[in-house]
Amino acid sequence: MAEASGLTPEEVVAAHLRGDYGVSMYGFAPGCAYLAGVPEEIRLPRKQAAIRGVPAGSVIIAGPQCLVTTLTMPTGWWIVGRSPTRILREEDADRPFLFDVGDRVRFRRIAREAFDARAKP
Repeated sequence: MAEASGLTPEEVVAAHLRGDYGVSMYGFAPGCAYLAGVPEEIRLPRKQAAIRGVPAGSVIIAGPQCLVTTLTMPTGWWIVGRSPTRILREEDADRPFLFDVGDRVRFRRIAREAFDARAKP
């Protein structure tokens, strides 16, 4: 993503963290919330070919949209990072999705140790 955008990896992450994301819809796969608001400098079109086996929790971007994958899947979107936060919450039948359409979402950087601790089932 850094090479394709002409930015350094740190600049890509910084731009992503500055994004003003809003949940615009759910679609494609269970719990995949499409987030509008990707900063202009990291808006890249979909890749020519999909990558297989992108793990659940991957934060991916294509054009003006971002989402956090809820299952391992192929994608042609650009991977900007990973999140340990579960978007699809099977344990809550009344509210199975973490977000509602119209919600605002902020991403923040966490240490690897915090990621590992939160990513455990």
